[in-house]
Amino acid sequence: MTTATFRAELKDTWTALFPTITAPEDAQLAIWGLQHAPDTIQQGLLALAKKHIKYGAMDRDYMLRFASAVMNRVTAEFKAQALAVPTTLTTPWTTERKQ
Repeated sequence: MTTATFRAELKDTWTALFPTITAPEDAQLAIWGLQHAPDTIQQGLLALAKKHIKYGAMDRDYMLRFASAVMNRVTAEFKAQALAVPTTLTTPWTTERKQ
């Protein structure tokens, strides 16, 4: 998928979720595309849609910041999980035998 196609799909998704609110600029969509996986971007937009349904109209700038914050959190959690190393390793040569 090309970058232009990806941005167009994001704009279509935004328009479907928030028909009365102008979609983010291409620069914002490009930033999201560079920093986050497509699934993460989708999670951010869906979290924003849930909040929009629950609380109603929000400032567009706030909406963009909220979606970005959700994406940043999801990406950070994914990276933390990927880098997690067990604190104790049990191997046959490190276990102590009770006699």
